[in-house]
Amino acid sequence: MNRDQLAKILRAASQITGDRKVLVLGSQSILGVGDADALPRKATMSSEADLAFFNDEDRHKADQITAVLDEMTPFHDLHSVYAEGVHVSTAILPEGWMNRIFTTNIEGSDPAEPYFLDPNDLVASKLSAGREKDHEFCASVLDAGLADPKTVAEYAKELPQRYSKKVSAKRNLDRHSPTSGTPSLVSLSFPNQSKNQRRRARTDGVNG
Repeated sequence: MNRDQLAKILRAASQITGDRKVLVLGSQSILGVGDADALPRKATMSSEADLAFFNDEDRHKADQITAVLDEMTPFHDLHSVYAEGVHVSTAILPEGWMNRIFTTNIEGSDPAEPYFLDPNDLVASKLSAGREKDHEFCASVLDAGLADPKTVAEYAKELPQRYSKKVSAKRNLDRHSPTSGTPSLVSLSFPNQSKNQRRRARTDGVNG
């Protein structure tokens, strides 16, 4: 997904729900960070954006997004990207993450006012998921200098307990080396997950 495609999702989401304030969760929240042309390819490979709304207690807006913008909808067929509506409470993120979100202008997203995760929160969350694609995502973000290893390590301690235990480093994150052929992030140990466990994790919550 690129920023132009995200703009189409944001514009449609705001028009469908009548809510300008759209929070981008999941990996494609990285599209709100810095220069779009400088984003590493492995950080933007997903074609899905997870969207939530601050005022959506009954989850009606999330359901609207899923019904109209999800995978295998006409929107997906037309734009080759899609969005899933989620509730903000399902986000698996470090304590205090809501105080660190930010908004930035995404050209073409009007009338949406998009909000994005602090990239350190996002990487900490992805580390807790521990899937190979999350591993690659985190390595690419750290490699590009979009997140700070020490900050990520601190934020990871503030994940909900059942997830923070999954983030186990054999070596310090701050030894991640952008210039090495094999980033030291590879030394992070992740739990082995079966397909059924990953499927349950998807329904339990959103990893950043």
